[in-house]
Amino acid sequence: MERMAGNIQPEYKYDLSRMSRLADYLGLMQPPHFTVHIAGTKGKGSVASMIASIIQANGYRVGLYTSPHLHTFRERIRINGAPISEALFAESLGRVWSYIEDNNHNEIALPTTFEMLTSMAMDIFKYEEVDVAILEVGLGGRLDATNVFPSDVAVITSISLDHTAILGSTLSEIASEKAGIIKKAQPVISAPQALEASAVIEMKCLEVKAELLQVNCDTSFDQVYSDLSGQKIEITTPNDRYTISLPLLGKHQAENAAVAITAVEQMPFNITREIIESGINKVKWDGRFQVLRTSPYLIVDGAHNPYSMEKLGITISDHFPESNVTVIFGASKDKQLDLLASEVSAFADQVYVVNSRHPRSASPATVEDVFSNYGTDVEIMQETDRAIDRALRSSEQNHVIIVTGSLFVVAEALEWYFGIPPEWYPELSLPKS
Repeated sequence: MERMAGNIQPEYKYDLSRMSRLADYLGLMQPPHFTVHIAGTKGKGSVASMIASIIQANGYRVGLYTSPHLHTFRERIRINGAPISEALFAESLGRVWSYIEDNNHNEIALPTTFEMLTSMAMDIFKYEEVDVAILEVGLGGRLDATNVFPSDVAVITSISLDHTAILGSTLSEIASEKAGIIKKAQPVISAPQALEASAVIEMKCLEVKAELLQVNCDTSFDQVYSDLSGQKIEITTPNDRYTISLPLLGKHQAENAAVAITAVEQMPFNITREIIESGINKVKWDGRFQVLRTSPYLIVDGAHNPYSMEKLGITISDHFPESNVTVIFGASKDKQLDLLASEVSAFADQVYVVNSRHPRSASPATVEDVFSNYGTDVEIMQETDRAIDRALRSSEQNHVIIVTGSLFVVAEALEWYFGIPPEWYPELSLPKS
């Protein structure tokens, strides 16, 4: 993978022909397992992990492919909840690399890193004989590498404006890209959507004669109570009624749970209410309103677009209505920095701007300028660990410190807190000493 990231620069091509050739070469075009495909702007990873947890609780062998990762590429490909081993990763990469060597003369045929990882996931799921594979779309849906494979259930989580330069500047344009994963008459589960997005999804389902089930229409949910240990949710689907204890926090996660359970009900497996409730109770998804410590509170959350940042603000207000909030913020330079800063400024008393090691990280000076437009108390701290240390030393016991803006800075906070070695590959700068 270092060779791929460091030396080969594939020519970008916005269609699926290159990925189809790679998948066909590896014998992956007709997967032997049941496949769930998930698109959306926010909540894809959470819904995927919930579905995986439920199915695994019923004794099935589950493959889960998500992106991006926090600490290692191997996290993107999981079997029964665990990242694949280095040996499995290397074996599959070797099979994929033979295709690259065969096509080294043809630059247009060389896969991107994401295309390689997607093919490796399906390759590993085939060789490891999983019963169910759950694929999270990387970007969009219609032209995403995951979309070359047939699926049995399609899921579309909440859609909002993101990646507008690629997917379109309106909700209907973005929804059209997301709905591209609906390719045949199959169950389709949708989270609650804005009217213009839901209209696109409904039209696509009619076009291919797919059965559409919508949360807040066919499925309802109610958050009974919530504290920092989790939340109790009642979910009513077309088939049953569930009472779950969800360890993931935030009302948006209650919505995600309703989507996940509705999707599981459309699978041809004998999964009881008790198994569904037990499975979702055990779900774990790092970096999503994850409380690392109390007194003062230190929380990490991977919110990285305006919609998810708004949801983070609501969750903070629900749990810490009177607390002083310090935000440690770092974002990718391709994100909507102005809208992100607007949402953060609505709940932050102080902002420390940091610079992730990742090459896509926006410069702290640029971010500081954006925050200054909102009159926010902002200071550049550069390193994530230095900012956390400063915030902890200057905060009182009931204060809240939130690390957010991108999964890059969340990963660095987790590495600092748990002593995890930082990721290193050619496109990143050297780790700071």
